[in-house]
Amino acid sequence: MRYFFGCILLGFVLRLFFLSPVFAADTAMEREPIKIEISEVDESTFAGLTDRDYNTFFHFDEGEINVIPERPAFVLYIVWNEPPNEYSVIADEKETVINDGFLHKLVVFSERAEKVVINTGGGSICDIFLFDGRDNLPEYVQDWREPCEQADMMVFSAHADDELLMFGGTLPYYAKELDLRVQVVYMTTHWQEQPRPHEALDGLWEAGVENYPVFGIIPDIPYQPIFTLAEAAELYDFEEVSEWFTEQLRRFKPSVLITHDLKGEYGHAAHKLAAKTASEAVELSS
Repeated sequence: MRYFFGCILLGFVLRLFFLSPVFAADTAMEREPIKIEISEVDESTFAGLTDRDYNTFFHFDEGEINVIPERPAFVLYIVWNEPPNEYSVIADEKETVINDGFLHKLVVFSERAEKVVINTGGGSICDIFLFDGRDNLPEYVQDWREPCEQADMMVFSAHADDELLMFGGTLPYYAKELDLRVQVVYMTTHWQEQPRPHEALDGLWEAGVENYPVFGIIPDIPYQPIFTLAEAAELYDFEEVSEWFTEQLRRFKPSVLITHDLKGEYGHAAHKLAAKTASEAVELSS
């Protein structure tokens, strides 16, 4: 009996011994960015463009940004501070034109390139990274899909962060666990409240949402107390919001629409406005 258990123990130890390099290799396989040089930027700007900090960004006029990798690159990951104008990425003279307006953009080349040129239409950039492959990219790299053609579920959120605070259990279950097409639509924008749009994308990506969200047409009004639905409807222009959201319903044709409580959860007037907008738009869109 002692011999029997000794054999089992020995087998278990040997199994751990031979498998442990595999486990170590798995945890060490995350791909690191390639060391790069960026032409015509000073040392401080270069550091800010490679620090993964949304609070550091730099404005570039229309023109070329030349990025030279230490070794041939296969993937570009660029983080814009604001929705970019149309721009192109040239990898060893092969050009890709991009006009989707994504803040976080992954660009995969047709083959490895020794030189990458970002031909901007002007705009502010937070980060630029190059990688030598597409697999095992770091978790902070996001490969967004276009918004849904037809959504299984649409989540209409008054502000960026409400979708996680109010529907934080719904999003990962339906988007990640059930792998359904979940489209998030925000009533407001937060371009003057950086890094809030980046945090919204990070939160959605972590929740398993892969279709890029739609940001609204009216700016948020932070730090201004709004107590009633009537005040919110006036400040946010209810007619404009209602017309715009009706278009979103017709565009995505969701099977299920989720939004705020008619009472605004804890009484938030903008949340009430989103609920009222959604309720009326459902009838208008049909």
